[in-house]
Amino acid sequence: TTADAGLWRYPNGLAAYQQALASNTTTAMTADEIHAVGLREVARIEGEMDAVLRSLGRREGTVEERMVALRKELQPPAEPDPRPMILARYTAAVRDAERRAQSEDRLLTAAAEIIAEEGYLACTLDRVGLRAGFSRGLASRKYGSKDGLIEAVIWRVSDLVNGQVDRAIEGTDDPLQQLLALFDSFVDLALHDTSVRAYFVLFAATIANRLETRSVFDEIERRFGARIEALVVAAQARGEIPSALPPAHVAFMVGSLLAGVSIETVSDARGQDPHDLSVLQQNLRTMLRAALRG
Repeated sequence: TTADAGLWRYPNGLAAYQQALASNTTTAMTADEIHAVGLREVARIEGEMDAVLRSLGRREGTVEERMVALRKELQPPAEPDPRPMILARYTAAVRDAERRAQSEDRLLTAAAEIIAEEGYLACTLDRVGLRAGFSRGLASRKYGSKDGLIEAVIWRVSDLVNGQVDRAIEGTDDPLQQLLALFDSFVDLALHDTSVRAYFVLFAATIANRLETRSVFDEIERRFGARIEALVVAAQARGEIPSALPPAHVAFMVGSLLAGVSIETVSDARGQDPHDLSVLQQNLRTMLRAALRG
C-alpha cells in the first residue's frame, strides 16, 4: 500500500491519463495545467464565499468553520416534525426553477427564430418577449440588455451542439469514428436546427459589425477546436490520421469546413430538398474521411 494516489504512479500511468483526458474531455490542457486551474478555482470560490459570509456578519474563523456553524444554525429543530415544512420548501423551489427554466427556453427559442428568419437587427427584447408569449419587458428583466440575450442564445447553442456530439460518440472508442460522428452531428444541426442557423447569422453579424459578443464566440470556438484537436491527436496515435500533419492544422481544417457549411446553409438549406441534404451530408463525411486519411 501507499499514501500516493493517482494513475501516474503506475507504469505508463501519465500517458494513460493524458489519453483519458483526450478521449473524455474537450480540453487540450495537461494534467498539471488542469490541477493548477482547480487550485485557482478553489481559491476564487473560497474568496467569494468569504465575502458573502462577511456580508452576513460572519468574520471569525476559516470559511469551512463558518460554513459548519451556519449549517448548524439553519438546521431545523427536531420537534415538531420538520419534514413536511422542508418538503414543502423544496417542492416550491423546484416548481419555481421549472417555471424559470421553461420561460428561459421559450425566450431563447423565440430569439433564435427571429434571428434565423430576419437577422440580428430584428431581434429586439420587446419582440422576443411577445413572440415567446410573455410581456414585452420580461426579456429585458431577465437578460438586462440585448447583448445579454444574444450571449445566452450563443451559449445555449454551444450546449446543444456539445450534447448532440456526446450522444453521437457514446459507445464508440475509435477516435476517428468519434471525429466523423462529431462532424456528422454538427452538419445535421446546421442543416436542420433553427438555433444553429441563428448562431451563424449572429457569427456573421459579429464579424461584420464588430459586436461585443465576439469574445463569446472566440471562447466557444477555442473550446470546440480543442475538442476536435484532442480527437485528432488520439486518431494519430492509432495510425488513423497521418502523424506528419500538425493536429492544430487538422482541427483548423475541420472547424473551418464546419463553419463554411453552416454559413452556406443559413441561406440555402430551407430551399433544398431534404433528400438532397441527406446526400450532401453523406458526401461531406466521405470527403472528410478521405482527406483525414491522406
